[in-house]
Amino acid sequence: MIENVFSPYAQNWFENIKYGWNKKTMIIGGKHNLGPKFSLFIKFLLKKYMRIYNYELKSEKYREGKSDITKDTIYTIIFSFGPITSPS
Repeated sequence: MIENVFSPYAQNWFENIKYGWNKKTMIIGGKHNLGPKFSLFIKFLLKKYMRIYNYELKSEKYREGKSDITKDTIYTIIFSFGPITSPS
């Protein structure tokens, strides 16, 4: 999903996006210039996908800054997902 949907070579929604594992926690982070509501949309989308694999959102971080080159607003998001610990 990261490479085929979110990457600059797919939908081009993100300037860059990365993911990795820390034991059983998946961390997904990226930068985009599509506004703060887009960050919330991506959070919603990832939560739905990760739920299929019995993972839930454990933490989220958001940062807003300016591009050094274009002076556009850049939004950085970092989400951590871990195994579901309580039934819902």
